[in-house]
Amino acid sequence: MEQNPVKANSVYLFGEFMVRDRQNKDITYMFSTKLKQVFLSILQYSHKGGISSQRLSELFWPGKSEDKVKNSRGVTINHVRGILKEIDGVELIHDKGLFRIEYTDEFYCDYLACVKLLMTNNTGGHETELLRIVSRGKFLRSIDMPEFDSFKGSLEQKLEPILLIEIENCFKKEAYKIVVALCESLFYIDPINDEALCYAIQSLTKMNMVNEAKVQYLQFCVEYMNTINKEYTYSFMDLQKRNMS
Repeated sequence: MEQNPVKANSVYLFGEFMVRDRQNKDITYMFSTKLKQVFLSILQYSHKGGISSQRLSELFWPGKSEDKVKNSRGVTINHVRGILKEIDGVELIHDKGLFRIEYTDEFYCDYLACVKLLMTNNTGGHETELLRIVSRGKFLRSIDMPEFDSFKGSLEQKLEPILLIEIENCFKKEAYKIVVALCESLFYIDPINDEALCYAIQSLTKMNMVNEAKVQYLQFCVEYMNTINKEYTYSFMDLQKRNMS
């Protein structure tokens, strides 16, 4: 499935971090590593009302006195605010001692869109919209900071069962191409998900792509061994014959 074109006034957190301004120009380069991490920390806590100055200081300027860190924090916050001024529908607010991100419908963030989708229901029927979001890659793929582990884990824990529901529904509808794409996205979360492998192999087989199915199987076996140091016990034929109804 072809990946959707990126939108103006947007921030993408699935796959590589990317930011687009009101002219749909890529302004990701304006975010240094520190600015990106501070922005994401504020975004992460925005649904809880925001993050305190003290907590930000503990995360990004640990071990320094409040006096010494106040200037660094102020400069960083002003830089983030300055970048967000290039984007319509979003701003960084400081209210009652907390920093938070506020936004309108003009602003698009794939993470926020995903959360909204997960909150609607889990009965399926959102495969196309969900695929637009998750096909970009693993959530916060290039963000390597322990502070964000729970952020990643929390979203992926909610996302995995929804992806499986969509995969099952699409398989029943014989939408095999979408099944394969959704399975690939699920592997970003759980590279050794046996159920996803089975759906992918059977879908590829039904599309007369047996060689591609065999490659998928072999890649899975290698990943399985690397992850838990055991051989995957089911054969390719076992998965082709497994009843998925």
